[in-house]
Amino acid sequence: MAVRRTGLTTIRDLAFKLCRLIAAFTPIIKRVYPDSTALHTALDTVNAACAVLVAEADATLPIGD
Repeated sequence: MAVRRTGLTTIRDLAFKLCRLIAAFTPIIKRVYPDSTALHTALDTVNAACAVLVAEADATLPIGD
């Protein structure tokens, strides 16, 4: 049976890298732009979404063959 390509592995890998960058720069961005509540909210939201996306992709993808 052929395995259907979904792109989830690629999305997971890109999300992991992007999430690391966002997490690393979030404190700096918040310090430089302390009055931007919307930006702070967006950063907090994307950090939470990243964590869930990577974790769920890891839980969903098959491990090795």
